[in-house]
Amino acid sequence: MIFTKNQVIKINDGNDGNLQRILWVDVDYSLAITIDLVDEKAWPEKFTIKTLEKLLEDELLEFVQDTIFSEIYFSEEELSKKEIENRNNRWELIKDFASVEPEVYFKDSRSELIKKRYPNLEKKAPLKYINKYLRLYWQRGNILNALLPNYKSCGGRGKKKTLGDKKIGRPKKYTDENEGINITPDISQMFARGILKYKPSEKFMIIDSYKAIVEENFTKRVWFEKGEKKIELEEVRPTIRQFRYWYLTTPLLNSEKRNIFKKGRRKHLLQDRPLLGVSDQNITGPGEQYQIDSTVADVYLVSEKHPDLVIGRPTVYFVIDVFSRMVAGLYVGMENASWRGATMAMVNTITDKVKFCAEYGIPITEDQWPVHHFPDSIFADRGEFKGYKAEQLNRSFGIRIEIAPPYRADLKGIIEQFFRVTNRRIKPFIPGSVTKEGLKRGERDYRLDATLTLKEFTKIIIRSVLLHNNSHWINKYKPDADIIANDVQLIPKHLWSWGIRNRSGQLKYFSEDYVKLQLMERKKGSITKMGIHFERDVYYNCERAEKEGWYQDAAFGSKEVSLAYDPRSMNQIYLLTNDGFEVCYLLDHYKTYSDISYEEFQVMKDIQEINKRKGEKERIEENYNYENAILDEINKSVKKSKEETENPNKTEKIKHIRENRRDEKEENRKNEAFILEEVQDMKSTNNSKNISKSEIEVKKVEDDNEGLSPELDFLQQLQKELFSKDAY
Repeated sequence: MIFTKNQVIKINDGNDGNLQRILWVDVDYSLAITIDLVDEKAWPEKFTIKTLEKLLEDELLEFVQDTIFSEIYFSEEELSKKEIENRNNRWELIKDFASVEPEVYFKDSRSELIKKRYPNLEKKAPLKYINKYLRLYWQRGNILNALLPNYKSCGGRGKKKTLGDKKIGRPKKYTDENEGINITPDISQMFARGILKYKPSEKFMIIDSYKAIVEENFTKRVWFEKGEKKIELEEVRPTIRQFRYWYLTTPLLNSEKRNIFKKGRRKHLLQDRPLLGVSDQNITGPGEQYQIDSTVADVYLVSEKHPDLVIGRPTVYFVIDVFSRMVAGLYVGMENASWRGATMAMVNTITDKVKFCAEYGIPITEDQWPVHHFPDSIFADRGEFKGYKAEQLNRSFGIRIEIAPPYRADLKGIIEQFFRVTNRRIKPFIPGSVTKEGLKRGERDYRLDATLTLKEFTKIIIRSVLLHNNSHWINKYKPDADIIANDVQLIPKHLWSWGIRNRSGQLKYFSEDYVKLQLMERKKGSITKMGIHFERDVYYNCERAEKEGWYQDAAFGSKEVSLAYDPRSMNQIYLLTNDGFEVCYLLDHYKTYSDISYEEFQVMKDIQEINKRKGEKERIEENYNYENAILDEINKSVKKSKEETENPNKTEKIKHIRENRRDEKEENRKNEAFILEEVQDMKSTNNSKNISKSEIEVKKVEDDNEGLSPELDFLQQLQKELFSKDAY
């Protein structure tokens, strides 16, 4: 296994072991910089790669699972403004030299970098804070969220201040000054509604928006003088300073939305297209940049369960390392080109490819597809990678996102060329392939020839990738002097291997679980006595909740929690905790929603709601009819009682309840007795012969008593006595 940036290693020193994070690996793959993860006063240390390899060979070094990310997995929407502000302030203090590698890792050059940035250091910020934040940044993975406070130790994460009547913030300086009011959630919502109604623009300034909102919401009275409208504002109202601060900091409006308000969407897209990062055309080693793109495959597939049904054309994502042309990851699925599909491709880049291929019955060795790392940067189209979700790659993994301008496919020509080559390789052999000319009159519909399932087509794509990675000679590759001097074959596998040995240092390692958790959708849920409530009366359970009695505690009040979920499956969700996450499974009585997507679940619940509303009128009418029938019976009974009762006094009415109950019970027993049809027929026959009832009973007793013993006579007499008494 190679040593890459951000790995955590354990060096066995005779005690409990020394945990180190790899901060940097030089391009020659000869030197590595690490830092101790436990020592609060640690500084970077130097190791030669040969030393680390020797320790690994002697079993004195091992790779361990990185646990620090369980403390900083929070997405941006889960952080408060204050937390984001603190994190960004810390970053502002060190950003100019934190990424100057490797100089920042050495004491003398680090001091020069800091002095260059802060000539009068003590006046700007104490050196101890710079050192503290640098160490925190290094020990926690070299990502922006590493500078968040340690929530696991501190507690109370994300709590907001309870605003009372007293105004917080800067007190007023002048007697007549408008002090302002506390910006409560209600005021914030009022601002949001107002800003959509009175949008700032090139002609309508921010102060004009403020005036319109204040006039609409904080007017005390309105009158007219000589035909002119006059208003009087309330004494307590927001200030322009408060409104401007809200406008610039609210999560509802990012800089792009504010710019669209100002210039309009068309002018914004023409003049201010964002390009995150700088596209470096001089790529020097593996992992410095990946390119990602998708295409709709020129083939129709059939259903796995119902092979006679055509399901359409799949979407194929590829992620390619620019330096070596090695395919780092792929995704084949029925998702349209979207962030969800791109997420699957990104997860595949850090997946162990030996295990991945084994899932499709393709045995490979590690050296045939040795990529399970994230890059330093990604170059992509505007579509899926433009927006808030894609920025999570930078916040959580330190990956720079470089976006191609519209209509510039030439800037990602490497992956565009790979699509063309792959299509030429597989299309001639696949039934159901799309013809370039399309269907002509009288020709057979090529969709009817579709025979491959999604899994079978994915296997073909994997084999094509393995062929490319291990055998494809890149004719248009422009090797530099070192590659030529070392006689490196221009095949992705050989370029990757040579680059790892001589130009490494840009690759990043993260656990697969951490990556998946970061890229999943998030929503709020709650722990209740019925289980973990996800959405729309659907509940989950987890083993830890049962063991620790969370549901019993919830009987005294539910608790809000953060949940992560994959929209493609309702089978499980993930409850985020301060020490990681817990897997939660559907409760047995919600198995109806197993093996369906989140969208299908929403449709099912909507259909149930529609059906419920369809019969609502009839159910209400039936309920009214039921109540009216009961009232009618009660009224009849009351009327009858008044007519037949001679108004006995209260004592007489309730005096003989026990005797009355016994008499009523005896009468009911006679009416409720089981009489078979044969007995009924016999009774009719006897009546027809004019035999009296008493005669039949006497005859029956004589027959029954014939031949009985004295003991049985006694039991029979006892039975009669028992049944003659009140059993109750």
